[in-house]
Amino acid sequence: MSQLASGQPSPATLFRMRVYDRAADDLVRRAKESLAPILRLRDGAKIAKIRRAPSVEDLLDLSPQATGLAKEAWHERMRAFGNEALSPIVGALRQIIQLDDEEMRQCLYILLITELRWRGDDGVLALMQCWEDLDNFAKSLGCVVIGLANWEAGSELVWTFYRQAQRSLPEQNFVGALWAMLDLGD
Repeated sequence: MSQLASGQPSPATLFRMRVYDRAADDLVRRAKESLAPILRLRDGAKIAKIRRAPSVEDLLDLSPQATGLAKEAWHERMRAFGNEALSPIVGALRQIIQLDDEEMRQCLYILLITELRWRGDDGVLALMQCWEDLDNFAKSLGCVVIGLANWEAGSELVWTFYRQAQRSLPEQNFVGALWAMLDLGD
């Protein structure tokens, strides 16, 4: 169910593994810490810029630089802004689809949807505000968030996406909906 024909886990499965709970998130963070000295040399300047971002909008502008250890710094800084970050995140999610670079689009979707995952019901409601503006990759990740949040009001949305994504390419996009249905008990 959760592997591609190549034997690789689907993006939704990898995403779910990372955001399943805080313990999974901590496991990934600890693995990075073992490489911290090398990664700090590489990511130090990005981390410094991210930590100095004076506003949510400035931090969102730095999102493409949130890789490696800088990703953790980005999430820490974004969480410091509290719920005032939700509306700008929704605005950014609405704009990502316009990017020509698919890899950058996917990285930004993962970053922002991960942030919404840790915002509980408020994060799910924010995700719903921009649902129609997301591509299937992002909707697949969004389904994972809906399931992990146990947001039963999203069951019909997940089912509708699942049926639509089954007929779309790339076909692995429906896996996020499957995870959500399992988590929601559907």
